[in-house]
Amino acid sequence: MNKCYLCGSQGSVILDAEKKVHNPQHRVIYRYCDTCSLVFLDIDYNRWKGTYHEVRTIEELDRYTDQLRFEGQKLYDYQYKHFRVHSKDRAVLDVGCGTGGCLDAYKDWDTYGVEPNEDMAEYGKSLGHNIIQGYYPCEIHKKFDLIICYGVLEHCTDLCEVLSGFYDNLKYGGFLHIEVPNLYTSSIHQLGWGHISVFTPSVLRQLLMCQGFEILDFHNKKLFPEYSDSMGFICRKGSGGYIKWEKDSKLKVRVALWLKFHIGKLTVKNIIRKIVEKVLR
Repeated sequence: MNKCYLCGSQGSVILDAEKKVHNPQHRVIYRYCDTCSLVFLDIDYNRWKGTYHEVRTIEELDRYTDQLRFEGQKLYDYQYKHFRVHSKDRAVLDVGCGTGGCLDAYKDWDTYGVEPNEDMAEYGKSLGHNIIQGYYPCEIHKKFDLIICYGVLEHCTDLCEVLSGFYDNLKYGGFLHIEVPNLYTSSIHQLGWGHISVFTPSVLRQLLMCQGFEILDFHNKKLFPEYSDSMGFICRKGSGGYIKWEKDSKLKVRVALWLKFHIGKLTVKNIIRKIVEKVLR
């Protein structure tokens, strides 16, 4: 797949990533898009999707749940420092929730999750969470105060659809917390593992703004020491960024990225960027 699935550009260069993949038996090819700077895996996405449906033993599910509970509490504590949700009917959605362990940290919340793996989804339901078995975006007839996307966006090709789904599923003023690997601090965890997309902070920031999110916080901290290359964004719906186009979010992102990465190369790029931002607001 030579074509960038984010901006549609045919121009890309191959990166030498074979030495960095987790499993040396997987010979993967990563490409760098000359237009939008996305780094993406050059492979048939359906090949990776099959790994999300592997059968899990009870022992594996128990261990994974304990890990998610630990990480979920850290996420909750970090969020608590940056925002509060005071509504009586607080609801949180964890996209790619696994067994739902992260949701255990959200006491007195209505907890929902989306998970493609059948065994993990059933396990999460047994913990009392509302788990939808399948891929996001999916049909959810509810608005949320908070959406968590922890270690999931890098596994997606339909980035515009996923981010647009986050925007649509949030209440006005609701919060989005995204954690993904950071290309600038690449490690063995970065490449392989079915990571279809690899982001720099600027590329992901631009994508979030294009969907209408206001960036409240960016961090490159070690919330989880074992994943030293992670970065996170906390965003809010409806308070900033670009105006969200309802009809074709992918077209909107392509136009915005083209303007940013082509017009932005001119000598007077700062002036033009301000004009572009005013036009797109």
